[in-house]
Amino acid sequence: MSLFITTKRYLFFLIFLVGHAYTHEIVVSKIQIEEHNQSNYKISWIRPKLSNFKDIKLSVNSECSSISNYKYQITNKNYISSWDVGCGTGQLFFIEADGINTNVEIFVSTIDQEERLIGTISLNNNKIYVDQISPSNNFFMLGVSHMFGGLDHLVVVLLFTLMATTSIGLIKTITAFTLGHSLTLALAYLGVFSISQRPIEALIALTIIALSLKLMNSSEPNKGSTYIAAFFGLIHGFGFYGVLDEIAVDENIIANLFFFNIGIEVAQFLFIGVLLILAWGAKALFQLNFYKRNDFVAYSTGGIGMYWLIDRLITII
Repeated sequence: MSLFITTKRYLFFLIFLVGHAYTHEIVVSKIQIEEHNQSNYKISWIRPKLSNFKDIKLSVNSECSSISNYKYQITNKNYISSWDVGCGTGQLFFIEADGINTNVEIFVSTIDQEERLIGTISLNNNKIYVDQISPSNNFFMLGVSHMFGGLDHLVVVLLFTLMATTSIGLIKTITAFTLGHSLTLALAYLGVFSISQRPIEALIALTIIALSLKLMNSSEPNKGSTYIAAFFGLIHGFGFYGVLDEIAVDENIIANLFFFNIGIEVAQFLFIGVLLILAWGAKALFQLNFYKRNDFVAYSTGGIGMYWLIDRLITII
C-alpha cells in the first residue's frame, strides 16, 4: 500500500472526526445583564442543553463588589446560572467571565426592558465594558464569528471554490451564493417566512453531499455552478437566520441584519483568500496541485455530509 493512499485514509479519518466534533444544531449561548435600577443588576449565564459549556466565575468592577444570591435552574432548552450584583452608589462598568470556552454574546436589558447586544467575549478576550461599542460593530462581529464557527457553511464554500476553473467563475459562483443566502436571511429575519431549523440543518448537509458528488463525478464540475450556488444559498440563508432568531433582538432590525450579513460576507471571502493562498503555497513549495486532489476532498466532504445528514435526521425523528 503506497504512502499516499495510507496518508489519504488517515486524513479522511481525521476530517470525519472533525465533522463529528462540529456537527450540531444551532445553539446560542449568552450572558444577559438585567438592570433593575441604577445600581442593582441581575447577570445570567444562559447556555443550551445541547452544548458542553460549563459554569463560569464572574467578576465585575470594584464598585460592584456585592455578588450574591447565586441561582441555578434548568429549563426545557437551557441551563441558567444567575447572580445578583449590587453596586452601592456606583454602576456596572465591566464584567469578566472566567471559564468561557467559546464565543458568547453579551446583552444588556435596561429598566425599560429594551434589550441590546453590546459585544462578544471568548476564551482569549473574556472581559467586556458595558457601554464600549456600537450595536453595528457587534452584529458585524456576530456574523464573522458565526461564519467561521459554522463548519458546514465553510465546507460548501470550499467545494464551490474547488469547482471553479477561473477567477471570474469563482466570483460569479460566490456572488450567486451570497445573493441567495442574503435573500432568505432577510425574509426570515423580517418575519416573511417562519421555518424550523432542524429540517434546514438536514438540507444543508444534503447540499454538501450533492456538491461532493458533482465534484467527484462530473468532468465539468463548474458547469451550472452559478445556478446551483444561488439555489443552495437560499437554503443556507435560513441556516444563518437561526442565530438571529435565537438572540431575538428587535431594536434596529434593518441595521442589525445589514451588519450581520456583511460580517458573514467578509468572513466568507477571508476564508476563500486563505484557501487560495494555501493552494498557491502548496504548488510553489511542494509542486502539489491542490485542484487535482478533488477526488480526495470530494470523498472526505461527502462522508462528512452523509454523517451530518443522518445525525440531523435522527434529531427530527
